Amino acid sequence: MDPLSFMHLRISLIHIIFILLFAYSNPATAKGFADTIYWSAGKKLTWADFKAKPVKGKHIQAISSVAILFNLSEDDEPVVTPVFYPGESWVDFYSSGFDTIKTLQHEQLHFDITELYARIIRKELKEKIHSLEDQYLLIEEIFTRHIKKFVDEQHQYDEETYDEEEKQKLWDLKIKKRLEALNDFSTK
Repeated sequence: MDPLSFMHLRISLIHIIFILLFAYSNPATAKGFADTIYWSAGKKLTWADFKAKPVKGKHIQAISSVAILFNLSEDDEPVVTPVFYPGESWVDFYSSGFDTIKTLQHEQLHFDITELYARIIRKELKEKIHSLEDQYLLIEEIFTRHIKKFVDEQHQYDEETYDEEEKQKLWDLKIKKRLEALNDFSTK
């Protein structure tokens, strides 16, 4: 695999779009992604971060466009970055049954699940990549396998928590524990 070639993976919840990026430059600085938000334990999403125009008639209160980006640093080290795209994320404050606090917490957990899978990928890369040859042989397989799980879990989260406040609390706790278990691989 040529390190300069790239595929880009972008997950847009509800409307899942797959793109996987292998590049030396920072993909989030590409045109259209200048307002990208990088996951941080100290920074929670606010409604001001949802800048796209809502899609009416979909019976959806909000959409979070999140992604796990992959690129290689200048010294060929894998870099895995969870991001949120404000320009592609939206909220419909006028949708039926809209609850500002609960809906924002729900969308934040989508972003937290993105960080969780970034940690899972980083952990496996650290355990299995020991040479440039390993990198070229394994990175695509590792990333692709975990992205499928990531997408499946995002869908499962939405299905299980739709109008289910108690299940939302269970998911919040479950993801928090899983993030803590992988704290050594957190976004720096």
